[in-house]
Amino acid sequence: MLQFTSRLPEGWQGKAVFILGAVLIASPWIFVYSSVVSAMWDAVALGAFFMVGSAASLAFDSMVADFVVAFMAIWLALSARILGFSVHEVPNDLMWVLGGAVFLMSLYSAVARSDRRRKAHVAPPVGP
Repeated sequence: MLQFTSRLPEGWQGKAVFILGAVLIASPWIFVYSSVVSAMWDAVALGAFFMVGSAASLAFDSMVADFVVAFMAIWLALSARILGFSVHEVPNDLMWVLGGAVFLMSLYSAVARSDRRRKAHVAPPVGP
């Protein structure tokens, strides 16, 4: 049986996180919440961080970068409550959705990378 992931190019998760980072940077102006200053700067800073983290993950084939990006995605999802802009519906919902998407893609990227490395490693033959 052909798996769904075998049809997708390798590293698609990092590229998707990069694009979501760019969307997150532009989101205060696209979704018109730039007047909520804490939400705007949170989106811009974390969007830039996601872009740099996903580029590092792709360039250096790094699982550490995937896990750091996943951790920061948790911050993105919770930042509306922590920074106090959860009363604003648009940035609150957007942070939850994008944070969840980036979190899942980063973890999937780390697992796929680990699986790829495991399959590439060939154990030496045992016995005489």
